[in-house]
This record gives sequence, C-alpha cells and structure tokens, in this order.
Amino acid sequence: MLVGASFVTLAICPPDVCTGVGKPWGWWLDAFIAVSFLGVAGLISIQSPTNRLALAIGAAGIAKLVEMNLGALGDLGWWHLSRMVFVALVWHAALSFPTGEPKRIGWVLSVAWMAWALVGGLARLLWGDRATMLAGGPIDSVADAPPLGEFLVEIAPRMGDILIVVSLVVLIGRMVRGDRQTRRAMAPLLVIVPIVVLTVVDETLVDAGIVESGFLAASTWAEMATLAVPWGIVAGLARSQLWGGEVAELVAAAEAAGTPEEVERVAAETLGDPTARLGLVRPGTGTLVTVDGEPFPVPGAG
Repeated sequence: MLVGASFVTLAICPPDVCTGVGKPWGWWLDAFIAVSFLGVAGLISIQSPTNRLALAIGAAGIAKLVEMNLGALGDLGWWHLSRMVFVALVWHAALSFPTGEPKRIGWVLSVAWMAWALVGGLARLLWGDRATMLAGGPIDSVADAPPLGEFLVEIAPRMGDILIVVSLVVLIGRMVRGDRQTRRAMAPLLVIVPIVVLTVVDETLVDAGIVESGFLAASTWAEMATLAVPWGIVAGLARSQLWGGEVAELVAAAEAAGTPEEVERVAAETLGDPTARLGLVRPGTGTLVTVDGEPFPVPGAG
C-alpha cells in the first residue's frame, strides 16, 4: 500500500514541486529513494510480519515523500526541517537493524537524532538565512536572530557530525562483537561508512574555507548514504537467510559424518570458528566430554 501511495504521489507531483528548493538534484533521485525505503519496508513486513524494522524504514520513506512535496511552499526553512527529520529516521532505521529494536545505546542515539532534527530544523526555519541556504554554503542566521537562535543555527551541523561518528562507531562495534550471523547481516549496511566519511570531509573543507562550496558534492554524497541504508538492509537480511541455509547444510553434513571427529571438523568449518568443539554425553553419568573423551570445558559466565 505504501509503495502504491508513493507512485501515486510521484504521478501527481509536478517537477517544480517535487524538486526541493535549493537541492542540486532532480525529483527522480528523491523518488527513487522514497520508493526504495517503502519497497524495502513492504518486503520486510511480508517476510517477517513481527519485525518492527519495517515500521522504521517505512517512516523514513514517508518522510522522504513529505520532503519532496515541501517545495510547493517555496521556503527553504521547511525543506531543511523535513530533511533533518528524514535523516534522523534513516539513522534510527540503521540503528534498529536487524530486529527493529535498537539496543540501549541505540535508543539513546535515536532520541538524540530526533532532538537534533527538531531543534536544529526549527532553528533553521525560524532564524536561518534563506540566502545562505540557497547559496549552498554554511548556513548563517538572520540579522535579528536572538543569541540562542544564532547558537542553534551554528551548532546544528557540528552536532550532526558528532552523531554520525558516534552512530558509526556503535554500528561497527556491534558488528565486531556479534556472532557470525550478525556480522554477515550487518556487513552490507556498513557500505555507508566510506560514503558518510566523504560527506563529512567535504563539509569540513567548506567550513574551513579550503573550497568555496561543497554543497553539490556533500549533498549528493549524503543522498547516496541514505540510499545505501535500505538496500544494505535488504542485502544483510538476504545474507542472514543464506547463513541459515549453511546451518541446514551443517545438519545434513553432520548426519552423514562417520565419526564425532568429522562432525566437529565440519561444524568448525561451517561456523568459521576453529575453536568450535563438539560435546558428547557420556552414557550412564550424563556428563559432557570432548570427542577425545576429556571433560568438556564449561564456558565462562560472560
């Protein structure tokens, strides 16, 4: 239904409206991004109805549709507000992967992203200088803005960069500490890392005055990063399903193995863990032993 709504929106939305004010790309890129998020949300809801990740991704897709149509207002402030909300929802979806429920630090970051979007977006709407928005460089505040307004307009990009770095560290850490299935699922999603790094570097060069304006490059890199999220999630879920197939192959190979030593070897190869050991129950005592007959080492509490 959401994908159908997106196509209807694109059909009735004229290019001068769908093209957000001040953006260097056409409505077709916005359309593809919106349909990608909504399509992936629909796919996840079909494959796994209980996975709340579909809600997070669908919300980002709807936010993208709203952003596309705000060009009709002709005010860059509204577009910046909606854009920042969209970015916050995209990061919430990434932090929610793969179950749709972020961990504790993920929830903290999701709340921080939404606070950044609402506070920073409203600051740009109320006190942001439209001329600097249209120019594509760093955004200044209007001449009659209060000190708080000037501070919020100036600090918003820096806070966004900090949230990006922390969020990437959390995602990479979750992948490194996770089991093999988690690593396989999250690896495609981390394609956003080099794209985001290029975005931050480009914006830093602009702020430092090394280049005149990197709005075209930075904004396009940012769009590529957001587009990588839904497709990275699809690829990650597909790899996770393939891992499940390898486990099925492990069961079949174990049944065909002639000795416990062969079962242990096949398990270690399939899991990619050379330290994997097979535990056998000793008849009569019920205790676990290794394939060599030694007492099976009990895993630590951690």
